[in-house]
Amino acid sequence: MQGLLVRWLAPSERRKHPGESGDWDRIFGRGWSTPAGVDVSPESALTSAVVFACVRVLAESVASLPLLTYRRTGRGKERATTHPLYGLLHTQPNPEMTSFTWREWTMGYLCRWGNAISEIEWGADG
Repeated sequence: MQGLLVRWLAPSERRKHPGESGDWDRIFGRGWSTPAGVDVSPESALTSAVVFACVRVLAESVASLPLLTYRRTGRGKERATTHPLYGLLHTQPNPEMTSFTWREWTMGYLCRWGNAISEIEWGADG
């Protein structure tokens, strides 16, 4: 009888798949368990030098590409340096970041989370 109680009360060795019920916190951004039983999140993954280096190379490479705006014309397209979004996308999207930094951060989030969001905050000047 004692052996049965010990087995019944002992913690289970069975690992859960992230999609199983009870793991909603892990599904919605708090990480997941690997086959080795180690919890991994986008933040903890960056502590791996390999993951950090891969994210950094991708983010810096994408951020270094030219970001230009174009206008459609009858003959194709032409650069639209007078477009209202040109300054935001090409030079400075907000007072705290350059265009390079914003694109680097956006790509970094995309690599770690699978998506990235930039919020438009309208000021008094529109």
